[in-house]
Amino acid sequence: MPAAGGWEHLSEQLQGVGRSGGYETVDASGHSARADSDRRFMFGGGPARRFVAEMNPSGIEAYQIIPGGYGGDSAAAAGTVQLGRWLTNRYRRIPLQLSEIEAQQTAEFTLVPDSYGLQFPFFQGDSQFFTAIAVVNRVASNLEMEFTAWSPSGSLLEFPENPRLVELPPGRQWARLGGEIFGIAPTDPQSGWIELKLTSSDGEPPSVGSFTQFGDFELRQLDGATAVQSASRLLYFPRVFEGPAAVLGQASGTWISVANPGVGPVQMTIEFVPLESTGSSSRERLAVDRELNSKGVLFERLSELFDVAELPLGYLRVVVTEGEGVVGFELIRLLESGTLIGVNGLPSGATRKLYSAQMAIAETVFTNVSLINTSEFDRTVGLRFLPQGGGGALEASPLQLSPGQSVQFDPSALLPIDSVPQSGSSPSSVPLVGSLEIRIDGPGVIGDVLFGDPDTLKFGAALPLQSQPFQEAIFGHVANLGQFFTGVALFNPNAETAEVKLEVFSSEGELKGTKNLSLAAGDRLSQVLTELVSESANQAGGYIRVTSDRGIIGQELFGTMDLRLQSAVPPTVEK
Repeated sequence: MPAAGGWEHLSEQLQGVGRSGGYETVDASGHSARADSDRRFMFGGGPARRFVAEMNPSGIEAYQIIPGGYGGDSAAAAGTVQLGRWLTNRYRRIPLQLSEIEAQQTAEFTLVPDSYGLQFPFFQGDSQFFTAIAVVNRVASNLEMEFTAWSPSGSLLEFPENPRLVELPPGRQWARLGGEIFGIAPTDPQSGWIELKLTSSDGEPPSVGSFTQFGDFELRQLDGATAVQSASRLLYFPRVFEGPAAVLGQASGTWISVANPGVGPVQMTIEFVPLESTGSSSRERLAVDRELNSKGVLFERLSELFDVAELPLGYLRVVVTEGEGVVGFELIRLLESGTLIGVNGLPSGATRKLYSAQMAIAETVFTNVSLINTSEFDRTVGLRFLPQGGGGALEASPLQLSPGQSVQFDPSALLPIDSVPQSGSSPSSVPLVGSLEIRIDGPGVIGDVLFGDPDTLKFGAALPLQSQPFQEAIFGHVANLGQFFTGVALFNPNAETAEVKLEVFSSEGELKGTKNLSLAAGDRLSQVLTELVSESANQAGGYIRVTSDRGIIGQELFGTMDLRLQSAVPPTVEK
């Protein structure tokens, strides 16, 4: 019996309280069908939460009752306040509107962990190749950063300053090559992954922008990503280019880096699934099992991992069978053009819309979209291309994806570009630029977009399709010095105009310039940063902050003026 609320046992012989119900009734009580004495009509378990909801056009009406109360302490009055109603089947209406919830609020608690963690699952470097990291402090207090480099076995890499402690003042950016972080020469061997723990000096939750870039010192190869915020028991890598003629007829290799940030070991299965395979098909599927120590990492080329000379187009799935979860990164090298493509591993999808802020349909640009249905259900996928400056959306016929099925396609092959008004040119020769919106009839579909030169994929880059419109976000680096440029693409998926502010800061946190702009419904902006904020010319280092009164989609692009290389990076979303 609960100690609070004045409850008493029915009698000394019948412990507990009386209630209606019986064998196989709605109020199930679980006693035997052969009960023949008072003690045998007692029960101690059964359905507890009772819930009824009505879906109205004006909103959801929901009612519920539980055999306890608002708190978990049965000795407190709040722990038994609903017991009487539960015994007599009297429900309480659930407040769902914010105003109702706030009116009934009695207390508010903020739970802050001792530190926050970010993971950079890819850390490779030597005399030819580098990994760089940048962090932006967005809180009003100093940020204490602890960088730790872990080896494949899960031990500390033997660097002079590992772990490395850094204090970052408010508004500042801290950017270093991987070797510089840990007190070694940038060209010294580096192989593992990096864990970053963050603690603000005033105890407030840290808010940071993150950025990582990788390439060769001769600047023929370059791409970037952001830090990973949480581990997953299921990761996907949407692209596999492995073989002597894997993409556009050129030799390519694919490496994956999978790290275990947890405190215990991880057992995982790495699966290769060929393109257009379904969940019920075993055609050319491959699988290997691996174990990772705590803080350990696997970095391996797929041809070696699966012991094959080449692989067809497809995707990878990493399934954690024992342990907490992993973080991952995929690196693709096109060995003839020198193009480098890198993206973080993707968890299974939970939204019904995906976006790409940048989409070009032209003979001069290779554009390819990859989609994977990670759910256990058939999914119907619709594509909408929204040209920059309006002019009406182009919609493709729906795609049907079976569970586990993946497809890769050129959007121009599916969209009705013949309907676009022409001026004496063939439809395929007229460039169309805009944004892509993907609508799905249920959660579970993920993917990315790959773009570059149509002949060799020179200056190629890839970005995950974005599912989270933002109102505040950080692009973690600016490179407008010498031959390099920084570009920004923003897309407004809403039915109303979005008012957007773009601010450029130096690495010292100084505001260099601001641009206010209006993005019409369904429109996008894609410009070099110096065209938007002229004060950012010749700036090396620093970051961009974008705020909007409506949720928008965005990406950052780095490149050289001669388009020798490109690096596409998503934002760090603050809100």
